[in-house]
Amino acid sequence: MRKLQEKPVAFDPETIAVLVSALDDAWADVEASAVPVAAFQEGEVGARALLARRIIALAKKGERDATQLTEDSLLHLARATGRTFNRC
Repeated sequence: MRKLQEKPVAFDPETIAVLVSALDDAWADVEASAVPVAAFQEGEVGARALLARRIIALAKKGERDATQLTEDSLLHLARATGRTFNRC
């Protein structure tokens, strides 16, 4: 059985700015936490990729609120790693 491929999604410049802001804010919260980046399975790259993938997945569903994107991506990272991150 073949895996269905997702339809490509293009975001407008305003949406991209929101997504970048959400990722930057989420990462700032991760860095401000007491959890060392090395604690993540794939280190900094893996943690940032997990945040980014979650933000993009939510944006594909229509979410455009940077705060909601940030909070949800941090919750997703916390669930995936068993750690908690507090918003700055």
